[in-house]
Amino acid sequence: MAEGHNWIVDVHTHILPTRLAQKIRGVFLAAEGLSVGQDANHICCTPAYNKADEDQGPSFTDQPLFELKYPAYNKDGNMQKILSENGIRSIWVLPYAHKGDGMAHQLNGDIVVTCTKGTFETAFIDAIPALTVHPDDEKEGVRLTTLEALKAGCKAAKLHCSVGHYGILHPSLEPFWEIANQIRLPVIVHVGNHISGHTAVSELDDVDKLMQRYKHVIFVIAHSGAPGTSEAIKLATQYSNVYLDTTPVVSHTIAYPPKSHSQYPDLIRLAKEGKVLFGTDFPNVAVSIEEQIKYIFDTFATDESWKQKRKELEAKETAEGLKWWQYKEYAQQAGKAVVEVLGDAALRIFEQTDQGSLSQFTSHL
Repeated sequence: MAEGHNWIVDVHTHILPTRLAQKIRGVFLAAEGLSVGQDANHICCTPAYNKADEDQGPSFTDQPLFELKYPAYNKDGNMQKILSENGIRSIWVLPYAHKGDGMAHQLNGDIVVTCTKGTFETAFIDAIPALTVHPDDEKEGVRLTTLEALKAGCKAAKLHCSVGHYGILHPSLEPFWEIANQIRLPVIVHVGNHISGHTAVSELDDVDKLMQRYKHVIFVIAHSGAPGTSEAIKLATQYSNVYLDTTPVVSHTIAYPPKSHSQYPDLIRLAKEGKVLFGTDFPNVAVSIEEQIKYIFDTFATDESWKQKRKELEAKETAEGLKWWQYKEYAQQAGKAVVEVLGDAALRIFEQTDQGSLSQFTSHL
């Protein structure tokens, strides 16, 4: 039997207090004209590369309602069980505020409690709390919210431009970026402002402008900037501190360039360098974690013998119930890129954080 069950790192989850989780699910549904009572459904679209001009990236077509795979909130530890049974060993728990008035401060406190009160211990999952801010709290509020969250134990951050109705260059976010840059804080950013969650290529211009100012913050482009994934790959190639995550856009996995595309070698090179991180958007997603992990194998596998090995493992999965996609040994057989994406890259991220500067920032609070 293969070794290494429960080794995968999920850098993009939203396991939140019950009322907040229900509220967020309700916001998603309301945006699509659905009621909270229909919380098993959502609306989105399906990606497909335009063969006539692949450099334009994927185009999208409407599709009917689809089912979200997981419940909106944690009941009797069901979420811990789901994650553990899918080989997840560590998660980054990401909050985001849709307004100011101190909401970010409250969310950050809730996330720290959720991650530290033993919620995930029985599943042997390391839950890493992240912080968020909102520019409506103005510069001083943003600064204090950031410092207080870091002192409380937050080790990463999440900004969601669509939910918060702001851009990453908002002047009130300057204290946040200055602190994040100083301590090399990992910041996952949903750059796009479209209600569907999609990121326009033009919106990624702000990432380029921000990186020219802040060269040390670990900036993770959520959803690989889908559908502007081609531009996101270029940014990650250009800047050493720009990363991508593989988080689906609700109903579909990211439409990465196919192996025949000229940009595919760049994607694999980034993955091998540890600049592509695995994320699920659990629980607000219609693509199961199992499907997502298998997609990572199919997209990033580079070993020439992997295709045949995959067939053998699928046969064992059918005949013996082997959940081969949970085991690191099989990822190693698929190649370094798969191992990096599914866990090793994320584990190294926090080694880059400047703990000395962090202590300096928070010592006076």
